[in-house]
Amino acid sequence: MRIAIFFTAIRALCAIPAIIAFTWNGITGQTSNITRGILDDLLNHKKEIPVTSKKCMGDQLEKEYFLGAKESMITWSDLGGRVVPGFYYGKSCPEDIGSTACCQEDEKGVTWYVCNCKLIWQDPVPRWELDEVQSILNETCGEWQSGWVWSKKWEKGYNVVPKQWYKVRVKDHLQICPPGCSFW
Repeated sequence: MRIAIFFTAIRALCAIPAIIAFTWNGITGQTSNITRGILDDLLNHKKEIPVTSKKCMGDQLEKEYFLGAKESMITWSDLGGRVVPGFYYGKSCPEDIGSTACCQEDEKGVTWYVCNCKLIWQDPVPRWELDEVQSILNETCGEWQSGWVWSKKWEKGYNVVPKQWYKVRVKDHLQICPPGCSFW
């Protein structure tokens, strides 16, 4: 009797990997949005960024570019994009497709970028996190303002800045991740 209960428990525990395996996309080698939703629900009972610090940068950003860059970041993550440990990844709106020009004085646009300060874990950038960052910045800085949100617990920084600010710092190899990120 005890052995039967033991095997029933083992079968139940094996059901989660089976669900995940069935929703794996063998063509692209990525998990589906359904799988990521299941995993998020299992791993993140309470979806809330553990914010350590936040700061306003004082730039009024254009709503269209603000939302466009955010949506580009979400799409990138939904397609399986991950921020590599020790690096950052950003999306701008409007995008610079085939442009070699950099950092013009009057350049318009917004960049959302995320810093991953972990040693080994690649980080996704799910919609709920970016929605929460937007909400935090709205409450702290006002609507459509530049700023950043840092989570020491997650070793992850979220940043919304003018595109020109971002491009200059990347080009000149200047620090762009918030204080507390050990790689920058």
